[in-house]
Amino acid sequence: MIFKTYNSIENAYQARVIDQIRLQGFGDEVFIVQEKVHGANFSFFTHGKEIKIAKRTAFVEKDEKFYNAHQMLERYRKNVIDLFEK
Repeated sequence: MIFKTYNSIENAYQARVIDQIRLQGFGDEVFIVQEKVHGANFSFFTHGKEIKIAKRTAFVEKDEKFYNAHQMLERYRKNVIDLFEK
């Protein structure tokens, strides 16, 4: 699996960014922008049998400490499999 990075949200005070938005015809649109303020990007991946846990950039290894990821896997293992089977 390839983990792709994503761009940060541009600051609204950057005139160059605002000008480009207006030039593309989006100057009068209403936008809702949400950004994660604090915490970890955490994911479960499964094919119905094995479950892998991941952070934003890679899978979390068995001996790696990442925000109690392994405890979270055990806590939600049944839920993840149940969702996969639906």
